Amino acid sequence: MDKKILIAVNHEMEKQLVGYFEKELGFPADIFFIDSIGKKNENSLYRHFSYFMIALKTFFYRNKYQYIIFWQQFIGLYYGLISRIFFFLISRPKTIVLTLIFIDRQGFSGNLYRKIFRFMLNSKAITYAVCHSKSEIKYYKNILKPKNNKIVFTEVGEGEPGVTKQHDYEDIYFFSGGGSKRDYKTLIEAFKDLDYKLKVACLPTHVKNIEIPPNVEIIHNAWHKEFEKLIMNSYAVILTLQDPNISSGQLVLIKSMRMGKPAIVTAGDCLKDYADESFAISVKDHSPNEIIRAVNVIANDKKKSAAMAQNAFELYRNKHSRYKYVKRVCEILR
Repeated sequence: MDKKILIAVNHEMEKQLVGYFEKELGFPADIFFIDSIGKKNENSLYRHFSYFMIALKTFFYRNKYQYIIFWQQFIGLYYGLISRIFFFLISRPKTIVLTLIFIDRQGFSGNLYRKIFRFMLNSKAITYAVCHSKSEIKYYKNILKPKNNKIVFTEVGEGEPGVTKQHDYEDIYFFSGGGSKRDYKTLIEAFKDLDYKLKVACLPTHVKNIEIPPNVEIIHNAWHKEFEKLIMNSYAVILTLQDPNISSGQLVLIKSMRMGKPAIVTAGDCLKDYADESFAISVKDHSPNEIIRAVNVIANDKKKSAAMAQNAFELYRNKHSRYKYVKRVCEILR
């Protein structure tokens, strides 16, 4: 086995990010990827086929590497599945899955999905799986019954410090985006009773059968720089979640912190490790009235919103940059 790192990912990875892993682990890195971001993300069959093919390639080349980092969880889980099938090929470099997210389902299909997910995760070929909220560790231990304490927690990080943008009152719009377990129905319901603009970046399926009022703009296929530009030009970011105890929304929240944005978030375990009250207003889940109250606070109290913006940026810089996240991941691997 050579002293090298492999990063298996579902998109082309930034050289700077790869460099962080090389710096922290002390070895050169190779990248295996098939791009399944953007429009391709809408096709789940294509997405999972590409994950499986990356996992298969990783399995065949695993002996070349000391560390394997799965930047998309299903690539790592399929690698675990393949490794269980070919269990007699025992070479096992240290591996880590980023980020573990399991959403339990009901009925026969849900029970089958849980068993398959558990079977893949408990492969000896998977050393660690990272989740991004402390509450999930206990939740996953109860449902997935992992072996050898392989599920670990670390706070996620993203990007480098950005630049905040000041707004005139007339320029205000609020932003929400992402797809995982979002509650856009409640959010849009709240904005029916507000005069402010809301822009939502999501897939068509996320707002299906929701009546869209004139002050709400739905933007499809806003990825990467387009998505970040929408955050940059917003006055504040809102994250409303269907189940605030299941991991979702952390990366979008951290992107907003990086750009110095006040936030409104659904109260719950999933974001409490990130949403400091110094920059975020927590609201009860499925409550349009609480969203309305929070929006009015941020929009009408410029002094408070400016302080929240500064606090968000400082907290990001101290804890949540991408480099600090890589350092924490590498500490786990070592």
